[in-house]
Amino acid sequence: MKDFFSTSHLKIILGGGLLCVIALRLVLAAFLPLSPDEAYYWLWSKSPQLSYMDHPPMVALWIKAGTLLFGDRPLAIRFLGPLASFLGTIFLSLTGKKLFPYSQKRALYGAILLNCTLMFGLGMVIMTPDTPLFFFSILTLWAFIQVLDEKRPLPSILWWLCVGLCLGLAFDSKYTACFLGLGMVVYAIMCRPKLFLKIGPWIGVLTCLITISPVIIWNANHHWISFFKQGSRVGDWHPHRALTFISELVAGQIGLATPLIALICVGGFMKSRKEKPALFWLVSPGIIILLFHAFGDRVQANWPAILYPALMLSAGLILWLQRWVISIGVICALTIVIQALFAPLALSAHWDPIARQVRGWEALTEELVSQAHASHSQALYVKDYALASILAYHDKLNFPIISPDKRWHYLGARPKNSYQNVLVVAEKRKALTKVQGVVTRYFNKRELRSYSYESGTMRSGFLVK
Repeated sequence: MKDFFSTSHLKIILGGGLLCVIALRLVLAAFLPLSPDEAYYWLWSKSPQLSYMDHPPMVALWIKAGTLLFGDRPLAIRFLGPLASFLGTIFLSLTGKKLFPYSQKRALYGAILLNCTLMFGLGMVIMTPDTPLFFFSILTLWAFIQVLDEKRPLPSILWWLCVGLCLGLAFDSKYTACFLGLGMVVYAIMCRPKLFLKIGPWIGVLTCLITISPVIIWNANHHWISFFKQGSRVGDWHPHRALTFISELVAGQIGLATPLIALICVGGFMKSRKEKPALFWLVSPGIIILLFHAFGDRVQANWPAILYPALMLSAGLILWLQRWVISIGVICALTIVIQALFAPLALSAHWDPIARQVRGWEALTEELVSQAHASHSQALYVKDYALASILAYHDKLNFPIISPDKRWHYLGARPKNSYQNVLVVAEKRKALTKVQGVVTRYFNKRELRSYSYESGTMRSGFLVK
């Protein structure tokens, strides 16, 4: 068993094994139905613009590229994710090779570990802003490590230009890319202050600003709505709940990284301060910001995604139990994939978040549209943006769906329409005034979630579809 995880076999795992993983991700992307958030971003792709209220535009551009090739099916919407995971893994292994030129095993370890995490393994199948963020953050890390190497093959100015371009594209994917940019600044202050006296880093800054200028221009023309929406969380302060929020954050990362990989990353991160300070300072500001945020509000489990590539590289400093770490990571990932595709375990909706997110939407949409026709309603009225999005995706009859949520106002200048008779739809737990009926999403005869509906008069909302 020990010989199996030798350097030569690790290359086989990363090479041939990676091709199998990409094929599996493409299968998963094709046969797993869309989640509500993916449907929301799919609607973004139908209204291309410089940025959006919730996030920058990269996820919409990736979806647009896939749907132009293959239509509006799930595989098309997610197509670039698995391909980006393949290229991202290659670039992360090249970064590891630059960091650990004396050890092929350490160089390959981080790339293999990243693919064993649920955050990356499944995150590169489901199309969200984190999908392009992962890819461009890896490219940024690769370019930054290259520019720090005195033996680099190209002039430093070209590498700094590459750093700025990749960081800008990461920012165009999700605002948490700022963690990586801040990490570079802190590293320069702590370890390489003379960098500020060179022209290369400033060329990188200028390139980054040019790359993110479409997002800034859109926000400037829309009252900075996106920046205010994301920045409004900073003002929250509830220190009495910090322990709860931090515990949730830690538990979420243990689950998404898998326990052993999380443990190895912590050890590698602590060790990197002396041995690989670039990795340490790239990650530290993001960790501090997330912990600070936990004193005011809940930290979503996917927010630390930007830190994963550097953390996995730092794990190359700790080769404890490597065969167990890789084996358990692969087993966990395969178990999740099998459950997602075939559901061999009859789990309740509470314990099966993938089924809860993606299953049963088509039948639910047909039932709600049928109820709307039966009650002579002119439109479905849905307050929740995610529910409205997934209903719009599965609505084959183009039945009008309206929502009062202001985010639709910022999506393609959608008109605000009024209807005399509508069918108001909401999750059952969000009680309506006069419930007329309840419809339920099912998967394999298991109840996933129920929704209430009632007739309403004179409702106005933005046309979702």
